[in-house]
Amino acid sequence: MLHYFAGFAAAVLTELGVGSGGLLVLYLTSVTHTPQLDAQMTNLLFFILASSLATIWNIRRKRIYYPALCLLSATAILGIIPGTLISLYISQSLLRKCFGGLLSLLGLIQLCKNKKK
Repeated sequence: MLHYFAGFAAAVLTELGVGSGGLLVLYLTSVTHTPQLDAQMTNLLFFILASSLATIWNIRRKRIYYPALCLLSATAILGIIPGTLISLYISQSLLRKCFGGLLSLLGLIQLCKNKKK
């Protein structure tokens, strides 16, 4: 039952625009003891589904700026290959630290942006 609640909470937070990916990975690695790489792959699949549905929703409402969509999609696709290769050759421990560092950096950037406003 806890797994369903965690998935539902992650979905709700995603729809609210909160970076729930970090929370889902944290849940998977801490509570279910899922290996870091598997947790990140699960999170990526969750993100792809959620963002695809949001994109379809916004296309129907004509809220998509297509040049930005194309640019972001292209850079994401280009990042998949090196990201996958790197993740295969580094340890789970280092991968976990890199992911935590990335989330911390992104959080700090958001805090600094909000202070400027």
